[in-house]
Amino acid sequence: MLKTVPRADLIAQAKKGTQRSILSDPLTAIVAAHVLAVGTLLLGLLVGVRQLYLVSGALLAGAVILLLASSYRSWGARAAAVEDIDLPLGAQASPSKGGLSEAVASITNTPPCPEVALQHDLTDALANGELRLVYQPLARLSSGRTIGYEALLRWDHPQFGLILPTRFIEAAETSGLIVPVGAWVMQAACQEAARWDKTLFLSVNASAVQIAAPGFADMVRAALTESGLSPARLEIEVTETALLDDNSTARDALRDLRAIGIRIALDDFGMGHASFSYLLTFPFDKIKIDRKFIADIAWRPESRTIVEAVTGMAHKLGIEVLAEGIEEVDQLVIAKLAGCELGQGLLLGEPRPAEEHYRLRPTQPPAPRRKLAVAA
Repeated sequence: MLKTVPRADLIAQAKKGTQRSILSDPLTAIVAAHVLAVGTLLLGLLVGVRQLYLVSGALLAGAVILLLASSYRSWGARAAAVEDIDLPLGAQASPSKGGLSEAVASITNTPPCPEVALQHDLTDALANGELRLVYQPLARLSSGRTIGYEALLRWDHPQFGLILPTRFIEAAETSGLIVPVGAWVMQAACQEAARWDKTLFLSVNASAVQIAAPGFADMVRAALTESGLSPARLEIEVTETALLDDNSTARDALRDLRAIGIRIALDDFGMGHASFSYLLTFPFDKIKIDRKFIADIAWRPESRTIVEAVTGMAHKLGIEVLAEGIEEVDQLVIAKLAGCELGQGLLLGEPRPAEEHYRLRPTQPPAPRRKLAVAA
C-alpha cells in the first residue's frame, strides 16, 4: 500500500478503521492537480486498498479518501479536516455483501476480489445447499480395478462457479465452519456409499480442526447409523496436522473410530517435517504417498528410491500404500514396481458426481475411458 504513495505524502489511520492519504506539501498538491500523475496516484490508492480482513466473523473494509490539503498550513488543521470527512456512499465498513470491494470495482472497472466474496459467502453456502460432493476412484494397481471412492468437496458458488476446497478450507477452519461443513460431508457421503456395491469402500477427508472438536467420533458413528453403512466400508483420511502438538483429543477420537472397524489413512505422506515419526504414534491402516514423489518417479531415481523405501517400511508395519497423483502410464507402472498396492489419479479416474460413475450407477451407460496398461 505504501509503495503506491509518493514519499512526500502520508497514509494516516483514522477512526472506524478507514485509511486516508494527505498530500503533505501544498505546492505538490497544486502541481499534481495540473498533471496526469494525480490520476495515477488515485488509481494506485484505489487498487492498493483492495484487501479485506476477517475479524470475529465480520468483514471490516478499508476505505481510501484523498485529501488535497493545500489550504491547511498545520498538521493539526489537516488532522481535524480528516476527522470531519464522511466516507463516500457505499464505501462504509460494514459486514454487508459487496461493500468496498464493489465500490472499488465500480471505479476501477475491475471485478470484486474472489477471495473477499468467498470468505463472506461461506457462512451461507451450507444453508443454501451450495456444497457438492464428487467421487474419485481408488484402484488396485495389480488389476486396475476400482475398489473404492474418495469423497471430495466442491462449492458450487452462485457467482464464481465450482470452487475447489483449497480456496476455502482455510477460511472454514479459521471461522470454525469446518465442523458443520465436515459433518455434512460425512453424512452425505455415507448416505451415498450405502447405495453402492458392498465390495466398494468410501474414503472421507477429515480436517485437523474437525477431529479435535468435541463430538467428532459421535458424529461419525451417527452418520454410519443413519445411513446403514458398515464401519468396515469407511475410511477416514487425516493429515499430519491432526496429530501435531500431542493432540490427545484427536488421537483418542481416531482410536475410538478405529476400534469399531473404521480404517484410518495418513494423507499426503512425506510432505511434513516428521512423517515417519507419526507411524510410531498411531497405528494407521494406510498411507498415501504425496503426489510430489509420484510426479517425477519415472525419470528421477531419487523419487523412486524414496517411494521404494516408504513402501518397504510400511509393509513391514502392516500398512497399505497408495500412490497419489497418477496421471501417466509410466507413473502407474513404476509406482506398482516400487511396491504401491493402490493408486489414485486422473489416469485411473476423474473426480465426478456419483451419478456419472458407471460402477455406482450401473443402469447408466458407461462413460468412455482410456485403456490402461498395467504392469504384470
